[in-house]
Amino acid sequence: MAQGLVAGVTPIWEECIDKEVCIKVIFKKFCLKIHACIRVIDDGGSYFIEIDIMGKRFKFKVGDACYDLYTVVIGSVKICISAITEGGNLKGVKFALEACLGVDGVKKCFTIFSKDIRFFKLADLNNEEAMAMGLHDEGVERLALAADVDHYGFIESDLTIEEERELLGMGTRR
Repeated sequence: MAQGLVAGVTPIWEECIDKEVCIKVIFKKFCLKIHACIRVIDDGGSYFIEIDIMGKRFKFKVGDACYDLYTVVIGSVKICISAITEGGNLKGVKFALEACLGVDGVKKCFTIFSKDIRFFKLADLNNEEAMAMGLHDEGVERLALAADVDHYGFIESDLTIEEERELLGMGTRR
């Protein structure tokens, strides 16, 4: 049964995945099926990763850490989260969902899902940025005036920050 969002919680991004990872040990196949829904939320001005996996819901404040989510005899699943900051301000989150399977001394780890999500409040866009996104001044003003709910946009990527900078011709950071 799905739970509704609590007042004051604004979803920024969400995606669900289904994946099966397997290893073969002495002609026998061992598998772990994973269904997870991951979301980035603003909860009263603080940012969190919320994940529903294996029938449980977890909520972690965005920061730099890894958390164990699920462990069984043949494997485990964890999520690693990194904050993306600019000038000391949180601008996004990078995370990776990882699973490890191990039987009889054979162990293999897999990256199930990873994303870089950069988010922004639509009301913070200047006119040029809003126009580039197809929004007109009136729409941005309406969002800015919307009483108590922030409206977010996001940009997601499977590329590393170095790959993004190279693609955009910005060079690499040193």
